[in-house]
Amino acid sequence: MMRPALLACLLLAAPSTAQMVHVQADSAEGRGIAMSANGRCHVLAPAHVVANAERILVTSRGRTRTQARVVRNFDDGGGASRVDFAILELPAESKVPCNEPLPDARSLNQALADPAGVLVRRVNAEGNARNSQALVRNVSATDLTISPGPAPDDALAQGDSGSMIFVNKVPVAMLVARTQPKAGASYQALRLDTLMSLANTHFAGQRAPTKAFRFARFDVTSQLLAVDTGQQARYGAGLGQLVQGLAGDLRAETDRLLSGTKGFPPVQNDIAVEQAATAAWLTLTLVQVDAGIRNQCTPKQTQVFGLPVTTYEAGPGSVCRNGWEQMRALTRAIFRLTGEVRETSGGNRAPIQQQFGLILPVDPAQMGLPLRDELAARMCDAVKDATQSLTKGKGRGAARSGIFATQDVVPQLGAGRMRQGC
Repeated sequence: MMRPALLACLLLAAPSTAQMVHVQADSAEGRGIAMSANGRCHVLAPAHVVANAERILVTSRGRTRTQARVVRNFDDGGGASRVDFAILELPAESKVPCNEPLPDARSLNQALADPAGVLVRRVNAEGNARNSQALVRNVSATDLTISPGPAPDDALAQGDSGSMIFVNKVPVAMLVARTQPKAGASYQALRLDTLMSLANTHFAGQRAPTKAFRFARFDVTSQLLAVDTGQQARYGAGLGQLVQGLAGDLRAETDRLLSGTKGFPPVQNDIAVEQAATAAWLTLTLVQVDAGIRNQCTPKQTQVFGLPVTTYEAGPGSVCRNGWEQMRALTRAIFRLTGEVRETSGGNRAPIQQQFGLILPVDPAQMGLPLRDELAARMCDAVKDATQSLTKGKGRGAARSGIFATQDVVPQLGAGRMRQGC
């Protein structure tokens, strides 16, 4: 028998939503409880209704229908651990609702302490619900024994397996089998906390085995929105080719930065996507180039604590810092980052939509490392923020007005310290 403290912990760790559905498994008919787990809708149903069925159709209230498949049968093993219970999984595109809350352990136990006002609720193939009265005969740690009420409409029939038992308006159990075939028949119903303890074991086993991150897809493209003819067009085409040629180096450098970022999931791009806790689909696109911008930096001599110091006065549109003082011309390239980070086990998603301007030297020979380092730093920031936003309250996100507000980035041209993370 499970200890109450352990059972309460399991119930709290388990998914906490449910809703009644009708289950048609080949020629067999039953009911089930729809619920959400790991970002998908599932149905808890009696194993004898759905086991070995070739086609399972689930209908919710409102006549929303979808097919389902058995992903776990707790009645197919040997020994005393067999339970007439199975878990179905619904397709990701299913519209069957699965967002009605289950009671917590305390509410369930309080209802069963004085089991009055007992109802059996079932949903038919048309999505309509019907209640009938019943009486609780016995309560154990794992199940209930009930008898139907005295009215003709209270009788339970074949196909009612999977119906929900309510006590004092609290859902407490799922009907599974008749235990006494003659007059005055009694029926067994599995407690919801028992079912949730079993289901939680299955759902936990389906989550990612390692808290790892990987890139599921990474693309670098050039789609210049508009360029002038002549020098700017030629320069834009050359820069686009250079950026696309850096794709491998950009991914490797972004991996390195993410691996060194404190609190970030370990980066494991050598594992399958489904083995990672989170994965990213990311595209970096060069969308605009402004070439041949004059950089005017006028030197001025001054003294600081009696020592001669050279400062620079920037002309309009000039950049006179980070080693740019001696550059006579510069380029402003606009990049766009789009994609998403996805929780591979749960399906939760965080979009990535950023745009930034990067100041670059005109001479391609001076561009390679500053370009790679700054692009990788921007991608690292975007992926980190999106990944952390999947955990409630941790994603800081960039403050932006509009989807693609542009912020200029001025890279460090000198021998600065190598970044270890983002």
